Amino acid sequence: MNQPLYKNHDAPPRMPDEAHRGLWFERFFAAYDPDTWNISKPGRQGDPRLLWLQNLTAGPAGDPHALREAADTRYSLARSLGGDARCYSTEGPFATGLGLPHPMENGFSWHPTLGVPYLTGAALKGLLRAWLQVWEPLADTVLDDWFGTTEAAGRFICFDALPLKPVRLTADVMTPHMGKWYAEGATPSNDPAVVPADWHDPIPVHFLAVKQAQFLVALAPRRAADTELVGKLFEHLTKALAFMGAGGKTAAGYGRLGPDETSLERLAEDNQRRHEHQLQQRARAQMDPFELELQDLIKGKDSPAAALVEALKQGRWQGAQARRAANMARQLMKDTKNWRPESTRKKDRKNSERALWLIETFFKDQP
Repeated sequence: MNQPLYKNHDAPPRMPDEAHRGLWFERFFAAYDPDTWNISKPGRQGDPRLLWLQNLTAGPAGDPHALREAADTRYSLARSLGGDARCYSTEGPFATGLGLPHPMENGFSWHPTLGVPYLTGAALKGLLRAWLQVWEPLADTVLDDWFGTTEAAGRFICFDALPLKPVRLTADVMTPHMGKWYAEGATPSNDPAVVPADWHDPIPVHFLAVKQAQFLVALAPRRAADTELVGKLFEHLTKALAFMGAGGKTAAGYGRLGPDETSLERLAEDNQRRHEHQLQQRARAQMDPFELELQDLIKGKDSPAAALVEALKQGRWQGAQARRAANMARQLMKDTKNWRPESTRKKDRKNSERALWLIETFFKDQP
């Protein structure tokens, strides 16, 4: 089928499962008439535009691993700057970037690398400023100081709101009855085809929307002195997201988001585990290769000392390395109170045998 793309582009007829949905949406629209390159009209098999959107929404958008990494990095960055992060879940449909150009008449905002819908930091900053300007009025000088002007940056950083996991999309529809009236600027006219009236037929216009998603929102101060204000800003932002909504079609109820404490707790736990893993990796990087070998051998063992003794008996190491392994085994047994060379109790027999073997083999000349 001919498409308004470069010749020999070899684009597949349907979106591959692993494709970047944003790239597909913006560059591979395929509901064109093969002869005229005009957008196809609905026919017996349905509306080609809707079928194309439904193919796009057949699976979730975004790679789980990439989204976890992005959320964890954003969470760590915000907190390292003295800021904080919150998680919010959609309470209904959510649309973003509808005003962007697209053959479907309604665009969509896609993250350029993650391939998921998102809210820019500028949009969040504008929403928060509007809330504080209208619903909880603050002086313009304070708002300019907090959020910045064209001449100077504000005191707070609003990061892009990114999904925590793959996003479920849906093909939504609006049915304007007076398209020409809106298209021609709502100017007075005597033309029956233009004036707003009840004899016009609705014209379905399909567009892309988010069905369900969880977003991470992060705020940070530009200077340490403003750290305490971040929590207050989040209180205002939570109210703004619940009452005003974010994105497009908020007057129709789209874009409402509420706090998601469960996702936030899970994110914090994952971040803590990642931090501890990084500390372990740094510690391992400072070890010499033989020490790493010993640590890997005893990792996860019920009796680390017994594992070392067994490896020594099998002749795994010789010379100085064997001596280091023996010293480590002895110290482990002392730390766990299992170093009992003279014990005669039956339950201490194995530990006693190991201790005596180590003494006889490595520590004869030591007390």
